[in-house]
Amino acid sequence: MLLFALACIEDVSTSPTTGTIAPVDQPGFERAGVVAALSPTLPGTPDDIPEEDPADEPGDEPPEDDDCLDELAWQLNVVSNRGVGSEQTPYSSDFQGAAATLGGFYVRGFSLNALNTTNLPFALYAGGDVSVDSGSIEFGGIEAAGDVFVDGGSIAGDIVSGGHLDGGFGTVQGDAVLAGADHSQLSILGERLEGVGVVSSIDLQALVAYFDALSVEHALADPNVEATEQWGELLIELEPGDNVVELDGASLGQVWGLTIDGPEGASVVLNVADAEVAFDSLVWTYTGGASAERTLLNLHSAEVLELSGGDHQVSILAPHADTIFPAGLVTGTLVVGSLEGGGQVNHGPYDGGDCEDDSGPM
Repeated sequence: MLLFALACIEDVSTSPTTGTIAPVDQPGFERAGVVAALSPTLPGTPDDIPEEDPADEPGDEPPEDDDCLDELAWQLNVVSNRGVGSEQTPYSSDFQGAAATLGGFYVRGFSLNALNTTNLPFALYAGGDVSVDSGSIEFGGIEAAGDVFVDGGSIAGDIVSGGHLDGGFGTVQGDAVLAGADHSQLSILGERLEGVGVVSSIDLQALVAYFDALSVEHALADPNVEATEQWGELLIELEPGDNVVELDGASLGQVWGLTIDGPEGASVVLNVADAEVAFDSLVWTYTGGASAERTLLNLHSAEVLELSGGDHQVSILAPHADTIFPAGLVTGTLVVGSLEGGGQVNHGPYDGGDCEDDSGPM
């Protein structure tokens, strides 16, 4: 059965003319309204940081239908504001989890969602066109506002498109539901529906705004812990609970490693204010109760991010950064402005989110 809306989203935004909203100027593609449902934790702009509701006292149980946005956002392995790859230079590595972008998604020799770690109805959400050349989506399908092109690929789920379906040989193991037409030679094992209205299950603009605002909110937090450098390594000793550290972007490019030690359950945000950040082959070490899952590298002002080499065991929040990732590995959640290259992103979701019950993304 096709899923066009997440179970936790009940409100549907409407417009005077069509009764729904077409995202990112794509005709024929409508979306379920999630802004109203998520507005308690989702400001519309980076400067509009929500204030705490005095009624939300510690220990209060949230309403059953008012899930924290973390439950949606942090299930995604990779989020890009403007797009992944390009038509001329497709991205050429793997994401172990699900992905979302407000722009286009162009990949070659690529696999997505091999671990099937989410309960989202799709593995890929795109606000533009999607091109999968000689790649596969291991679990779940594609939801795109634009055209979808698949050549030599295998899609283990439905394709829902606000445009046309095109491509050469490959297999779609679910349905193809298209606002446009099917011009492909794909083997579609489910139903083929053309010229129909489709509804997005995610408001991608709201998703991007959430990460943007969260990055600013973390950047405004006062630091309570300092990093010290010893023999080319940054050392951070955490306090119990939430921690904030200010780092110099240049230091990340000069040291060989970073060690974080702390008690069980401690979380830390590493704030870097530089406009350009670059590092490679950093050794990330966690001791005591500290963990990569509760560590967030927040590059709130970064316009350019260059990373490569090694296994960067940390979640990265750089919502505006044009990110060049030619090789290497990130194990965590990766949120960027745009993404180019061929580095791999493995599943390792950030678990230091701001849900009321402090349970993190899941």
